[in-house]
Amino acid sequence: MDYAINVRYITGDSFGSEETETLLSPVWDNQEDAYKALFELHEFNEYYMAFNNERWTPSKQEKVLELARKREWAVPYNSNVNKVLDWDFDDGMMIYHKSGRIRICTNFITGYFETLVSAEVIIDMKKIGDWSSNIDLERLEKKYGSH
Repeated sequence: MDYAINVRYITGDSFGSEETETLLSPVWDNQEDAYKALFELHEFNEYYMAFNNERWTPSKQEKVLELARKREWAVPYNSNVNKVLDWDFDDGMMIYHKSGRIRICTNFITGYFETLVSAEVIIDMKKIGDWSSNIDLERLEKKYGSH
């Protein structure tokens, strides 16, 4: 079974906002790995919120950035540059995946008008199959066995 992370966030512009959602592009083949990625996303959001809440104190803001740069998900777009010195929240994150870290855009967190509402692990319905009412018995037995 495949799992995905569904992200709900508020987006908009100077004139209004709306709540929307998106599925992150990586797909995990087991729930445990999907939750590892979800927890990293949560951690990224916490660091980002702390970074923004400390704008009025540049020393605290720099300390948050310094701590975030030590996380595994903090990798600059150009992997030839020094991770400790060059990563910033605008680089997004390299989210956990058992096949290797996958870069995701985090604009739903870091965008000027965006605010993360929630994120959850879901079963990737597109990978499961047909959700129409035309499901036959033979296919059910093949997929789930006869009990």
